[in-house]
Amino acid sequence: MKKYFVVGAAALAAIVLIALGAFGGRTSVLSKGAPATNANAITVHGRWTIEVKTPAGKRVSIRRFENALQLPYGSAVLSAFLARSNSPGAWSIVLDGSDPPCSQDGTPTGTPVFCLISESFDIDSRPWIFKTVTVDNPTSGPNVNALVVKAAIDATRDGSVQTVRTLVDKCDWNAASPCSGTQNNEAFTFKTLGSAVDVKAGQQILTTVVISFS
Repeated sequence: MKKYFVVGAAALAAIVLIALGAFGGRTSVLSKGAPATNANAITVHGRWTIEVKTPAGKRVSIRRFENALQLPYGSAVLSAFLARSNSPGAWSIVLDGSDPPCSQDGTPTGTPVFCLISESFDIDSRPWIFKTVTVDNPTSGPNVNALVVKAAIDATRDGSVQTVRTLVDKCDWNAASPCSGTQNNEAFTFKTLGSAVDVKAGQQILTTVVISFS
């Protein structure tokens, strides 16, 4: 399935820094708050927040956790970006589990399916694909110089979220902007939660992924 994405210089710089954290050697990938063992290390922080709200906007629950680069795909795609074999395409977020809060036909009684959330220009028209992902590289504030991927959806059925992923498409390096890429089914980052996030049909799921560096 083809996708289209405009990549800013700042966002591409963020991807380069992620790659440094993936290649080992003088770099390290550490959990939030963990001390660096090498003074020359670049620490990569992947911070997720999943917030569930009622249709009226009242918070039901909030979960914060760290995630990790998914190997081997995450490392391979970063190598392709750095070598200019490919350029970054659209970003997506996947919310999944044994009983996901999304359905194939978008109804409470439909067949359960993982929640795939893409950017607005994704041409995929299946009813269970949401198109609310935004990508930012703030120049000020608490997430300055980080890569921030956000999404908001309404659950179509009662269920839960226990695994999360981010995906990024690959485009030809010299493709015209916005470029055309092919969706990769393997995860860029991945996390299995220790306990599931429960969601009821109609509740809002707000997801924020912040990839930052220190």
